[in-house]
Amino acid sequence: MAYENSLHIDSGTVPQRSTTSHDRIDKTITLFCVLTAVLAGTALRWLVNADEALWYDEVWTGTIAIQDWRGALEILGIDFNAPLFYLSVWGWVQIFGSSDAAIRAPGLIATVAAPCVAWLLLRGRMPLHQRALFTIIVALWIPGLYFAQEARSYPFTVLGAVLETVFFFRALRSKGARGDIAGWALSGLFLGLTHYTTLVMSAVQGITLLILFWRTRLLSVTFAGLAYTVVLAVFLSHYEAFVRITNFEHFWLKPLTFYDLGRALQFLAGDIFVFLLLVCVVGVALLVDAKNTADEGARRGGDALTNVAELWTARLHNAIGSPVFLTAVVSFLGLSLFLCIAVFRPIFMPRLLIPFAPGIFLGLIWIIDAMPSTRLRAGYATVAIFFAGALLWGARSAAEIDKVLTWEHESAILKDAGVSEVFFFLDQGFPTPYPEFLHTKVFGFYFSRVGAEVSVREFVPDFQGYSDPRPHFVRFLSEKPGRGLIWTLFPGPTPDPIPSGSDGMMKRIRERGFSAAYDHKVMEDIEGVTCHATGAAAYPKYVCYSATDRPAPHSERREN
Repeated sequence: MAYENSLHIDSGTVPQRSTTSHDRIDKTITLFCVLTAVLAGTALRWLVNADEALWYDEVWTGTIAIQDWRGALEILGIDFNAPLFYLSVWGWVQIFGSSDAAIRAPGLIATVAAPCVAWLLLRGRMPLHQRALFTIIVALWIPGLYFAQEARSYPFTVLGAVLETVFFFRALRSKGARGDIAGWALSGLFLGLTHYTTLVMSAVQGITLLILFWRTRLLSVTFAGLAYTVVLAVFLSHYEAFVRITNFEHFWLKPLTFYDLGRALQFLAGDIFVFLLLVCVVGVALLVDAKNTADEGARRGGDALTNVAELWTARLHNAIGSPVFLTAVVSFLGLSLFLCIAVFRPIFMPRLLIPFAPGIFLGLIWIIDAMPSTRLRAGYATVAIFFAGALLWGARSAAEIDKVLTWEHESAILKDAGVSEVFFFLDQGFPTPYPEFLHTKVFGFYFSRVGAEVSVREFVPDFQGYSDPRPHFVRFLSEKPGRGLIWTLFPGPTPDPIPSGSDGMMKRIRERGFSAAYDHKVMEDIEGVTCHATGAAAYPKYVCYSATDRPAPHSERREN
């Protein structure tokens, strides 16, 4: 990569220097690596997992998107998620239709745009080698690739995190230029209206700007902070739902544990082997740099350890004025604060660390750049690691089914069978915190999207005594023709014997669902009822329907 001396750059444009033919070759190689990374990342985002059906969380997005504007606002008012992503998808679907590709398109566009805007916004404000390495990492970061084909808010979070980090870096570098502070505020507003947990990162960055520029840019920073009043107002409108859902006994987010720290490191790197290889690269670079420093000190007659310590002390002293270093430190402080909060509140999931990732990437770049004797080889090794990680992720994801909690195929079976009423049983062993009418819309999404007149009802089992749900299904299916049942069996039956006693059975049901205690195949014995086992792996489904005038539909499971 084309390298410039850039450990301490305060403001203005990046200084230019005379170029030689070797410099031009290095620049060409650097630009080629950037272009290849962006194109490879775009291809992986576009192709991998694109043919899989919308799964449970994505169906929520699709359900909002196919409502009229009143229905969409009603659902958003009940949910506790920030509304920007869902409103964006709703508007997109009104123009381009409600296919799986259309529902996922806004997220795909956002993640494809992230490395491109990073490259453009850092032009003239960051040395070429740093800008190139940052863009390559953003383009090939595995979570950014994965969430590209997820119709959830996380693709917008990836884009917003890159924008906020870049504008924060620019504000530090320009010593609080109004345009950069305004860009940071708007990026934070975009992030906050996409996911509320991103406010932790925005708060730490905002306090940092206030501390650094309270004498020279107090009004600019203050007005930038006022942008977050919009986020606060929207959050307060969701506060009741937020408290109700986060205090729910079976809330899916949990407090942070020691084991989760490993998950956090794995997520920030993209994969465990990427993390381990990066540790090896940085470790080898540190050892080589220390050896070179010690050898140089020995030639001067000084102590080796003293020379190494003095050199790194000087590097850290110089780094205090480096926007790259400061951005990384602030991101690390924000990450630490979030993890501390997560110890006491159930708000931890690795994907919620997305806002901190771009700043952590800059920290990696600073460490590599701080060691002149190894920065070239370490830089290329880092690029190779992220390329390998992205390609291996693509190959692995293309070979397996990832989005398994879906009922598109099961809905198609019942639609082809001509059913008019459907019982839907989300058999997870515990209730959900949402009202029944809302789940009815979600479970009936695949019927509503194609205009099928099918009445969908959610079956809510007995979560007190955990009584047998099968008599309800038998009665429902046998009362009249044209009725159907979708029973999700996750985690589902197990070959292990059912524990004796009511307590053992209840424990099994809470862990694996009702189908782990009651044989779901009993419906096959009902005269006039046809049943199919569908799905695969940990999320199989069981579909039944009573006789109709139509011929039996094709029941083989799709390839994916």
